[in-house]
Amino acid sequence: MTLEEAKLFAKQHGPKSPFWDSPRGQEALLTLADELGYDLPEQTLKSQLIPQDVLADMSSEELLETMRSIEPHTGWYISRAQDRESEVDQMYFIHEGMAITDPFLSDCGRFTRDPVKDYGLSQEGALTLAMINGILEERAK
Repeated sequence: MTLEEAKLFAKQHGPKSPFWDSPRGQEALLTLADELGYDLPEQTLKSQLIPQDVLADMSSEELLETMRSIEPHTGWYISRAQDRESEVDQMYFIHEGMAITDPFLSDCGRFTRDPVKDYGLSQEGALTLAMINGILEERAK
């Protein structure tokens, strides 16, 4: 599975989807980690992350506190972003003057980034941020 396919799955399936517990969902998560150079044994990634259904039940303030506990040296914010069809809350951090909502992409959104090397995030923090922004997007629907 390619990184692009894994990201497409992330956009197609909501945070509470049983897809992520399926073998294909686990493959997508492991592909994200593998493509970024993380050498994770099977089941390690999922066991390190806070379950999506737990995150989905948290308030915005609780989500912020969760990210602050995972990545305490990074400033975390949630603000309302204008999407094409609606307003969506997004969690982000500031890197070199730019708001980063997806640590797997460059600030222009055209290039793949390694959140550990490029932004100094842990793999857990990067994947949790991606899950949180998926949850916030689902809430706006």
